[in-house]
Amino acid sequence: MLVLIIITILLVLLISFLLITPATLVLNTWSDTFKVSFSPLFRIWLDSRDNFRPKMTLFFFTRRLGGQQKKLEHTSTRKSKRHNIHRMLRLVKAIIKSIRIKKFFISMDTEDYPLNAFLIPLIQIVNSKNKYMQVNFQGENQTDIWITVRIYKIIIEYFKSTKIKNHGKQW
Repeated sequence: MLVLIIITILLVLLISFLLITPATLVLNTWSDTFKVSFSPLFRIWLDSRDNFRPKMTLFFFTRRLGGQQKKLEHTSTRKSKRHNIHRMLRLVKAIIKSIRIKKFFISMDTEDYPLNAFLIPLIQIVNSKNKYMQVNFQGENQTDIWITVRIYKIIIEYFKSTKIKNHGKQW
């Protein structure tokens, strides 16, 4: 019985740690860094030295991901698709409300000189301290994006966006 209580406490602590720990998304094309991580515990990234093959680290143990994927059969009805689309849109809206952009840099070229010249003043209006965009005339497109989110914020925003009905009244 004591072992079960200890395992339950450890499981609750692990789940609460995962809910509070920020999840980080890093996309950097200069250094070919593409990763998603929960700070010390879990990380998935694309290894640029290994032909962008996905790798995963869990508790400091690294493993390559990949292999053959099984085909899934689609047996859904039109009504369930509508319900799933609405649920997915609510989840996307909740994620967008709960993310925090730490760094956002995009350097782009449309390969059309008049359009590039037209975009320069528009982009200057949008720029701020953490969010910076630039137009170059060199034919290069580069990104450096660093986004963090806490999972409990996504859950809170998701439940705020759902409508719970109680005798015709919303809570």
